[in-house]
Amino acid sequence: MSTALGQWLAEWAGGRLDAATFTARLGAGRCLLILDGIDEVPIVHGDGHRRTCPRACLLAALAHGLDDSTQAGNRLLLTSRPYGLRPEDLRRLNLPEAPLAALDEGLQSLLICRW
Repeated sequence: MSTALGQWLAEWAGGRLDAATFTARLGAGRCLLILDGIDEVPIVHGDGHRRTCPRACLLAALAHGLDDSTQAGNRLLLTSRPYGLRPEDLRRLNLPEAPLAALDEGLQSLLICRW
């Protein structure tokens, strides 16, 4: 997981973060990984010739490497709308949950105005 994530971050960061630095910090337990919007990761991607399942791949990689990563001291904050994670995904990840309560009408209006 750390190698793939490090390579993706290095590409995305445009040279501001190299994969080796990220991997070293992750190995030292010095990272807070914030994966915001898992529900926005496509379930299926591709055409009739080549199809991938990006969300399933991401969740499988997280489930595989999560214990080692958190035991090293890293932390993970994963956000999703309720439909983004199936019950089996939640069981496999075994992360504490903190569901958000619905906003009343006044708070909804305030959120819309401030957005």
